[in-house]
Amino acid sequence: MLKPEEATRIKDRPDRELNQVYMREKAFSEEECRAIREIGETFKREGNLPESGTFTADGDNAMSDYRQAASQFMMPDRDNRWIFQRLHDLLIPVNNAVYQFHLAGFEQGAQISEYPVGNGYGWHVDIGHHMAIRRKLSMTVQLSSPDEYDGGELEFMIPALSADRGIGSLCVFPAWMLHRVKPITAGNRWSLVSWICGEPFK
Repeated sequence: MLKPEEATRIKDRPDRELNQVYMREKAFSEEECRAIREIGETFKREGNLPESGTFTADGDNAMSDYRQAASQFMMPDRDNRWIFQRLHDLLIPVNNAVYQFHLAGFEQGAQISEYPVGNGYGWHVDIGHHMAIRRKLSMTVQLSSPDEYDGGELEFMIPALSADRGIGSLCVFPAWMLHRVKPITAGNRWSLVSWICGEPFK
């Protein structure tokens, strides 16, 4: 796990490890997290936040036991552009210091998800077929306070660790890394997920 002060030290190391998970506390303020959650709540009120299911890489909803969450994609627009700008400003220095991937942008927007009791997401990677083949770095922002839910830990297989649960915390990692969200046992967990894309890895 890398903290901000550690990321800057490994830029020029030829043996740098790419299976690194970068974490930053309070990347978004509580007020900003509430504003993002309100976008999700608006989707919900308008019937655009489907019941527990999963989205394919092409954005189609399909029920699955593998992933259970109410999710919706959003693309940058005038009202939410500040979210993507913040993610960009946080991510680019990390990529330059740690991963040094060739990146193009947020081609697939972002995804707001609500995980109620019993919902979770089994072990998976974010890179895949079709549009998902262009995903290079994944990022997750915790939109809920730790006292709002139990369970729901974002975990990584290698290295074995859990993401910071603090509201507004940011987690960045290569899209090929195995990770999961453990089932929620009480309360609701909200998260914002996005991927910065580029030419597929070769």
